[in-house]
This record gives sequence, structure tokens and C-alpha cells, in this order.
Amino acid sequence: MIETYKNSFTDKFSNRDMSMGELKTILNHALKMEKIFKVPRFEVHASKKRTNVPDLAVTREKVLPAIKDIGKREAIRMLDDYGLRPCEVRAIQYEQLSHFNKRIKIDRHFSKRTMVEGRKSIKKGEKMAILDRPWTAELESYIKSKNWTGDPKEFLFTTSTGTALGPQDLSEAWAEAEKIVGVKHSQMYGIRGAKITEILESKGVTKAKNFAGHSSAVMTLSRYDHSSSNVDDLIDEAN
Repeated sequence: MIETYKNSFTDKFSNRDMSMGELKTILNHALKMEKIFKVPRFEVHASKKRTNVPDLAVTREKVLPAIKDIGKREAIRMLDDYGLRPCEVRAIQYEQLSHFNKRIKIDRHFSKRTMVEGRKSIKKGEKMAILDRPWTAELESYIKSKNWTGDPKEFLFTTSTGTALGPQDLSEAWAEAEKIVGVKHSQMYGIRGAKITEILESKGVTKAKNFAGHSSAVMTLSRYDHSSSNVDDLIDEAN
């Protein structure tokens, strides 16, 4: 049965490995709750996306301050402050900002250069996922510094010509800043995962799950728990 499930995936191997990890977490929890008699042995490969993860202290103290373009700097900061993906940050438009309540709503993302409704994590046929968060002091300062035209579709972070940032614009700015401060290259995309892991280890699974915008603690734990803690106990904590 496990092999049938494993071989049913037709997408990338990283997605298959991630799903296998989630399955193992669920089965372990079911065993503890005495819903099943045993968990069959099967291998779960580590996700390749967890290599070259940025050090958050270095990111905050050295790399971010070295990014010359303030727009790109604040865009990358949102990966840490809000746990967003670059494609969600690039898609932020004026109409997503509430100046009265000082909140931001994340309800769209770019698929390469095409705008798509919902967060990137939304599954086909699922209700549109939305994150609603208060402004940080840094974000508020940047929003107030912009000369807005009043167009609700105007992008928060743009190129010098006013168009939306492209898929490589942020990663290139990140790589350049790393060279300036002389730190080992890391994947900018890993900032989100590093922050979720940091919250998981310091504040617990419930806060990490809510920060990540996950629908279940199982998803958070199977992807971001790198400690030796008992996964089943952590799931109980979240329920």
C-alpha cells in the first residue's frame, strides 16, 4: 500500500518526499492514539530544499543592510517578518494594504510572471487561502515613503520603471549582498523555512503553524521540525 501511494505521484520528487514525510507523521500519531497496530517501515528522503538554508542572525545583521535597493531589501525582509514566499511578495498591490487598520492581506501570487489568486500553497479546488497580518514598523515606513498613484493595482515593490519585480530580481540582490559582506552563499528562498523552524523551536508548533499559514500541525512538523523532540507529542500540543 505504501509503495502504491509513493508511486502515485507524478510531480517533482521533492513534493513526493514531502508528502511521504507527512504520511509517516500521521501514521505515528495514529499509532500513539491506538487507531492502528503498527506503522509499516518505509524510507522518507530528506528534502533537497533544506540545503544552504540562510542563517537568520547573519541575514538580519549583515545581508539585509547590505542590499542597496531599499525596495528589494524590504521585499526580502518580508520573507523573514511574514514567512512569505518571494512570488507572494512580488505580487503585493496597493489594494491589499489597509491604511486605516495598518494591515496587509496576502491573497495572490505570481506563477513566473502570471498573477494567480490565492497563496502559492493553495491546492486545486481548495478555497482561496488568505493571510491577514499587521504592518511591521519597517513595512509601514516603506509604504509611507512611496509616491502612490492611487491605482489599486499598483505594485508595492517595483523595478526602476515601475513594473513588478521579476522572478530573479530578489535572488540577484540577495546574492550580491552576500558577496559584499563576505558570507557563504545560501538560498534566499530558505528564509521562510528558517523562520518557521525558529518559531517552532522557540514558541511551539501552534504559533509556527499559524505563522506559516498551514492548515494542520502535521504539515508544519513534517516539513520544518529538525529537532529530536517526539513529533507525536508536538501534534498533541497543537490539538
